[in-house]
Amino acid sequence: TGGANTGSIVGNASISGLVGTLIIAGLYGWKKRTEITERNDNQDIADEQVLERINGLLVKDKFFLDPDLNLNRIAPRLALPSREVSRAINLATGNNVSQYVNALRVEEACRLIKENRINITESIYASVFNTKSNFNREFVRVTGKTPSEWRDMTLSVKA
Repeated sequence: TGGANTGSIVGNASISGLVGTLIIAGLYGWKKRTEITERNDNQDIADEQVLERINGLLVKDKFFLDPDLNLNRIAPRLALPSREVSRAINLATGNNVSQYVNALRVEEACRLIKENRINITESIYASVFNTKSNFNREFVRVTGKTPSEWRDMTLSVKA
């Protein structure tokens, strides 16, 4: 045909190549999304396991009552990188490490006030808060009430 069909052949080949490339790219993207989903699922499991270890150390062993406790003291005790410990706490609780530890301390103060009927000032020091203002701020953040409001509500219900 003396090259009369060359344009059609090249055009069809280009379209076929483009379609093939789009199909391959789509399959590659689907595979990557699947890998990312699997990685996220595995990371969720890993975060849950890290959180179980954190809770074992902090709650069961009452390590949260260490007045010098911080991320740099928690991570080595768990033999984990600080970033993993921080990530697990952030994802599970929505709080940073300091807020998480302070929430455990507030829960301890509440338990002491309720069960042992100690006064609020005693509970501040028993739950290892360094200052009354920090205790009050964290107590309100965790319970939504001031320590006095919480005590009066809790002890009046029990009476």
